[in-house]
Amino acid sequence: MEIKKLSALLLGAAIAPVAVAEAAKAPDPTVTVAPAATQVVYGAATGLSGAVSSQKTGEKVTVQAEACGQNAFKNAGTATTAAAGAWSLAVRPTVTTQYRAKVKNSMSPTVTVAVRPRVTLSKAGKRKYKVRITAEQSFAGRLVTFQRFRASSQSWVRVRKATLRQVSTGPGATVVSGITFRSGLKTGRRVRVVLAKAQAGACYLAGVSNVIRS
Repeated sequence: MEIKKLSALLLGAAIAPVAVAEAAKAPDPTVTVAPAATQVVYGAATGLSGAVSSQKTGEKVTVQAEACGQNAFKNAGTATTAAAGAWSLAVRPTVTTQYRAKVKNSMSPTVTVAVRPRVTLSKAGKRKYKVRITAEQSFAGRLVTFQRFRASSQSWVRVRKATLRQVSTGPGATVVSGITFRSGLKTGRRVRVVLAKAQAGACYLAGVSNVIRS
């Protein structure tokens, strides 16, 4: 009996280091990330979501962001995994931004959420129009294109261009650019304003306003 007990103890002692070594070699769980929308208008939020391969609840996921014009990722928030390792986090990029998720020592591939300036067009009087563009930068000196819709070709055509100026700043880093201009366009036409990509710059997509009647 004593010999059997001794054998069992020796066998257990031999197995224990192997189990510990195997546990130590277990890789960190992997993590995924995907945006709910790949493009947003300035000021709008979107969601990031993904899953951790361990499928455990309570795992901490750190989301990192690198905004256009920056050269390093910074922490943008944290999330905790729910059932099946799923996680989600709301973000509000102010310029085109890359995101990635981190769990322990594992890092996901990056995803990009592009941002459009918020462009609004309104009537300021008879044959007079007001443009306002909201973003994290000034577009003073840039050009917007005033367009009308041509029903015969089902396309937008240029009416005129106008040069923007800075109108105001705030809250936060928000800058409002704009211009009030006149146009002799006949009444009742569908019109809009476009800030082309070349005018928007590297950190923004082109901006398109709402459509109104002239």
